[in-house]
Amino acid sequence: MYFYNNDRFEVERSANALDWTKLSTLSGKGNKTETSYYQYTDDSPLLGTNYYRLKQIDFDGTHSYSQIKAVNFEEELSTQLVAYPNPASGLVTIVLNEVIERQSVGLFNLSGERLPSNAQNLSPNKVSLDLSSLPAGTYLVNYGNKSVKIMKQ
Repeated sequence: MYFYNNDRFEVERSANALDWTKLSTLSGKGNKTETSYYQYTDDSPLLGTNYYRLKQIDFDGTHSYSQIKAVNFEEELSTQLVAYPNPASGLVTIVLNEVIERQSVGLFNLSGERLPSNAQNLSPNKVSLDLSSLPAGTYLVNYGNKSVKIMKQ
């Protein structure tokens, strides 16, 4: 899909697909004929079904909405380790619904070899890992008895 006179996008969320809350504003790219990629992560989704849509706003204020997408977040999923962006080329953020001790985050190749992770705390439940020095491939991040597979581009 191509947008012309694209000023910005607003990411919106709803619990009932009727009442919407703006989560973020992403700057548009004006007039483009090639595909542009945008990314936003909802770090605090509601328990249960979340409805998401984009509001695309032109420089003249006219706007349109994307299709609504439903995503279900179950209670047991909130205790999983999550990594984004995934795949990644540089920094990847690891999130857990509990306090993460960065020294306990392990980065492993698929042979089980522990790799230097250079973990940095972003908040009590978020840690960043720098993958830029690793070759492209698949890796595992472990924290306690939880793990998540990540791909390095």
